[in-house]
Amino acid sequence: MISGVCSGLSKRFGISASFLRVLFLLASIFSFGSPILIYILLSIIMPVKPMKENYRKSSYIDGRAWEK
Repeated sequence: MISGVCSGLSKRFGISASFLRVLFLLASIFSFGSPILIYILLSIIMPVKPMKENYRKSSYIDGRAWEK
């Protein structure tokens, strides 16, 4: 949920992201935290999804938060 590992894995393997998150949570509880280490390693190893070229971050400072 922090770096999008579960979302990326769910898109890659075609399963529900919610199901994968619940599975990860249960695995973390019952295996004494070793999936947390795996999550950290996957967040380092997995490639980052590229942003669109025409995407512009919204800015609340100049009042144009709805523009992209």
